[in-house]
This record gives sequence, structure tokens and C-alpha cells, in this order.
Amino acid sequence: MLVLGLSFLNVTSIHYPNGKNPEYSRYRQSVTDEFALLTALLVSIIVVVGIPTWNYVSHRSSKIVEAWSRLNLGRWLLLNQVSIFQRLSSWIFFHSTSIFQLTFWLVVLCPLSFSELNDGDLIFLAKRLGKLPVVCLPTILFLTIRPSPLPNVLYLSLLPIHKWISRIVIIQSVLHVILYLGYFQHKHTWFKLFKLENNYGWAAFLGFLIIMITSIGSFRERWYRIFYFNHYIWSWIIVICLQFHARPVKVTFYTCLNVIILVGQVLYRWRLTRRTKYLTDVQVIDVSPQISIVEFPNEVLSKPATNPGAHVRIARYESNIFSRFYLEIVPNYHPYTLVSLPSDQYQKLIVKKGNFKLVNDQKYLISGTYDPHLLFMEEKKRNSESKFSIANIKSNASRLLIVVGGSAISFAIPIVRVMSYHGLPVKVVWVVRDFRDVVLLNYFSDFIQGDDFEIFITGNYNHNEILGKIDERTETEGVEIAIDDGSDDEGECCSVFPPEGLEVSEDGEIVANNEISNNGGNSATETDPLLSMSSSTHTFESRSIKSKKSSRRSSISSNPFEIPPETSTFQSNLYRRTLVKLNLVNKIYQGRPTLNHRYHQWCTNESNFTQCSGPIAVDDNTFICCRDVPVDKHGNDLPRQDGGAKRASDTNCWVVSAGPKNLVRNTGLWARESGLKFHEESFFV
Repeated sequence: MLVLGLSFLNVTSIHYPNGKNPEYSRYRQSVTDEFALLTALLVSIIVVVGIPTWNYVSHRSSKIVEAWSRLNLGRWLLLNQVSIFQRLSSWIFFHSTSIFQLTFWLVVLCPLSFSELNDGDLIFLAKRLGKLPVVCLPTILFLTIRPSPLPNVLYLSLLPIHKWISRIVIIQSVLHVILYLGYFQHKHTWFKLFKLENNYGWAAFLGFLIIMITSIGSFRERWYRIFYFNHYIWSWIIVICLQFHARPVKVTFYTCLNVIILVGQVLYRWRLTRRTKYLTDVQVIDVSPQISIVEFPNEVLSKPATNPGAHVRIARYESNIFSRFYLEIVPNYHPYTLVSLPSDQYQKLIVKKGNFKLVNDQKYLISGTYDPHLLFMEEKKRNSESKFSIANIKSNASRLLIVVGGSAISFAIPIVRVMSYHGLPVKVVWVVRDFRDVVLLNYFSDFIQGDDFEIFITGNYNHNEILGKIDERTETEGVEIAIDDGSDDEGECCSVFPPEGLEVSEDGEIVANNEISNNGGNSATETDPLLSMSSSTHTFESRSIKSKKSSRRSSISSNPFEIPPETSTFQSNLYRRTLVKLNLVNKIYQGRPTLNHRYHQWCTNESNFTQCSGPIAVDDNTFICCRDVPVDKHGNDLPRQDGGAKRASDTNCWVVSAGPKNLVRNTGLWARESGLKFHEESFFV
């Protein structure tokens, strides 16, 4: 930033002043205040007016969104076949938000920081770099308000802006300190270093550094509680200390704004939070070693949701009043997505077991609900007194492809309910590590249809032994099943069902047959399933994952799950019964999913299958398997004589993803490559 700023100056004229007089001080302060006010107004207008305006225009004009998508540099680079361009484009896509935010705010703030510096006077610059962070702080805190007071703006979408303005402000503060240290050396006035007013400045500077270090991605993910604690505590300390450090003109107005925002969040959270009355209000049901279902009555929620996929925040109720007060200052609540709709009698959560454990016979504080801002779904206008109705939810999508991992299935289920109610096609690709997690779908059997789901299990296990023999009548669905004859011929997908992932062996048992990952992977979030995004000409992987295909005869893994003897039979029986009951026998695959032209075909055509959609006519007298349909270098079906192939722009299909960060990012990359509309739902910071 300093190098960019010096480009605004004549480098040869940079200097410290040899002396100063009252006129010089007044002029310097006048220029500093002028640019500080201009910065405060410009930054606040961009946030308060610019962001809602852009959201309003982009959400109501699909042409603008499509034009913006086509300008994506990452998409342009992916058209090339050179490997370095593929990697560069993938990196650009993953960091596109950060690149845009950094560039935009540097363009906005650098001219305001380095203009009119009295012929390169470094004390002019030092004063400016100290004042601008103070006037930007109210906007930085405003961006963290949950929920956001801005219309039609999700607070999570504002976090990237909050991060990058904060980082630039911290860099300005560092430069402010460095320039003044140089001035003390130039004037030999080191005794001023620890004046009382400067001690407040050192405290604020220390807070900025701690927040910056603990906000680094790897640190934040590994020690989230430390990051969270420092973020809130030092925010209060910085606001107070800057009030006493700034001089000669006090920043009381900005300090009042900061305090109003901080106190307002505490009061809003207190109003939105309810304590469970009875020890039995929260019921926890263990589904698998990793997953629990939590149920509580509607009365516990102070604000009913208006959209599917809303979330609540839960903390353990402490009997100690000081612990409860601390929780209001540092709101270490845990976010969970509601699987239920507001019209249900009880609200349910799907919870991954972690350090924070929800248990029975315990009182909790439940804050919420917090509605998501769904780009593809909205509620019709209704009276404030009328109750929630699924009929009032309007979908902006003609069909929906949902890709989720682990406990993020809680976001998919209520959306599936809405789409099914309105008769709109939906397909859910669910990636889990442990096959036992699939059992939780049995608790939502009234809303689950087997044709809507494809479940990929990434862990190693013996699917043959677990699934056992199932009567063919429960698995055929009227489709003739070809028994493997033991030959090496892979056969044609259109004559072999179930499609790749499940087959019937010679002895009549269901056998998994799909790509099996050699490496289960590891991640800081949830189940860490990584999606391999591929087309006919290129494959993107966020990590180097090598896959192999098991033989058609067997899919037995050399490292099956270690299930305790006393529970293995019970868990296997539950798993088998769930698959049969929900018609999911033909929807289970082992390994990680590959999003390719078959999913694109589902989004753009009326096919009800993804893995294999059956024979397709290529002319009047010829039919070929769907897997043999010619595709272009982007993985899109080439036009056929029957006119069946469609472009992504000709359909209103949305791709939605939630769960682990890499899964969401990779899904978004594939969706944008394919020209499909994309919505991500994430709660990681």
C-alpha cells in the first residue's frame, strides 16, 4: 500500500518538517479533517447505498448477472487447454472475491490517504493515516451487525467487505506508527513515545495487530474460540482507547457511533434470545457416532422464520450471572440450520457432534431465527399477522441441483419440501463420510423421495456385507436389471441398472461399484468431501486426489469401518431399512461425486436421471447411450437433430451448495463454468 501511495507523490520531495508553527498545525489539521470526513462519507455511502442498490438491480435483471459472469477472468482462462491457465483460473476463481475487494478498496482509499500532503510532508501523511482508520471504524462495525439492517442483504455476504476494509485500516495504522517512530528519531524526541495519550494509541495498535494475526485463515480455523474472543474484546478496547488517543480534535462523534453499534448488537441479541423453560425442552437423539437430531418446541423461538433454511444460534445457559453477562459481550453462540419449517409443530436441527455438545436435561439459550437471503426463493407478501405457509414461498428456479456435505443436509431438506410442494424438480447430491449418517433421513421420511437424492459415501466400508440381500422387487422400480456375467466388458449403461454405484452380483447381493478415493482427505470443516469438478477435457481438484475404479465383481474395501460388535448389526439393519423404505437402494455410491456434463444435462433437459438418463436419439433411426452423447470441450452436449440439447441460458436451473468450504467452492466453479446460476450457503467466517 505504501508503494502504491508513494506513486501519488514526488518521491524526491518526501521529508519530515524541520519545525512547525501554529499556522502550519492548523493547516495540517484542517486538511486532515477534510479528508477524514470525505473518507467517512464515501465509505459509508458505498456500503449503505451502493451494496443494496447493486443487489436490487442484479437480482431483478438476469442479463446483468449473466454479463457479470461472462466477464469472469477465471472462466475465460478455463477455455484454454494449457495446464497453467487452468490452475491460474482456478486460483482466480477461489480468490475472486478477495481480489475484487482488495483492488476496489485500494482504489478508493489510496487517493484519499496520499493526496495533498504539503509537498510530501510525512507528518501530513502520518496524521492522515492515523485519522482514516478512526473514521472507517463505524462502517467496519456496521458490516458485522447480525442480521444486517441493509435491505435484502445477508450479513455473511458483507463479511468479505468487513475483512478487507479492516485489513487496509490496520495497514494504515502500522504505517502511522512507523512514520511517527521515524519522526521521533529525526527530532530525537523518544521521550514522547510513552506519553499518556500515546499509551492509549499503543493499546489500540496492539489490538489491531492481535485481531489481524488471529484472523488469518489457518489460525482462525484451528483456534476459532481464541479468534472469536479477541475479535470482540479488542473491538471494545480499540473503540475506547482511540477516543483518548486522537488529538487535538477529538473523535467523540465516531466513538458514539461505535458504541451505539456495539451496545445495539448486545441489546438486539438479548431481545432475540430466549431461555428454554424446562430441562426437557431440548431433546437430543443420537443417530450415528457423528450426527444427532435436536428437537425443541416453537415457543422457544422469539422470532419465527420466514424462509426455509433459516438458522438459530445456541449457547448453554449458565446459572452464574457473570458468565451470562460475558456471553452477551462475547456471543460465542453456535449456529445451526433449521431442518423444519415454521409451520411444523416442533423445530429440528441436524447437528454434527463436536466440542460443543448438545445433551438432554440441560437448559439452553436459543437466539433467532436468522433468515437466509435465498437468491432462488422468496416469500410472497403477506400480512404481518398471517402465519407462515409453504404456499407463500415462491421459487425463482424451474429446477434445482443441491450439492451438500455432512450435516449441511439440514439446509437441503426444507428446500426440497418447498420445491416438491410446488411440483418443481430437485436433485440433492449428498456427500457423507460415514454410511451410518444416512439413517437420519429416516426421521424425515415424509419429505424424502428417493428419486430426488444421490448419496456419495467417501469412507471405506464393506457395502456388500452391510447392505446384504434385498428382494429385487424393492430395487428394480420396473427397470430390468442385468446380472453381471463376470466378463471384463463394462457393458452399456442404458442396459445395466442400477447405474454406476450399485449393481447386483451373481449371488443376488447389492454391490457398490463407483470410484473409490485412495485418500479420505482431511479438513477443518465438517466431513471434508472434496468434489472433483471435471468436464470432457479438464479436471479440477483442490487437492491431488487419485481415484480408481473397483471391479464390477466386488467393491469390498481393504479397510472397512470399525464398528463395535454390539452395534454393527443394529446399525447395518437401520441402514438397510432406511434405503428400502425411502427407495434409496439405487441412489448410493461409494466415492466422491464428479460434477460433469450429465449433471449439466439434468439441469438443461427434462431427464429425471443423472448417472444415466437412458437411450438418446441422435437422428431419425439411431439411438445411443446418454454417456456417448458427443460433448464440446466445455462438457456441454453438442446440438442434436432432435433439438433436445439446451444451453444453460435457456433454462432457469440453479445450483445450490452448502457445507465444507472446498465442496462449496468447487461446486461454484463447476456451476459458473457450465453457465448455471449459483447460490452458496455458508456460515464459516
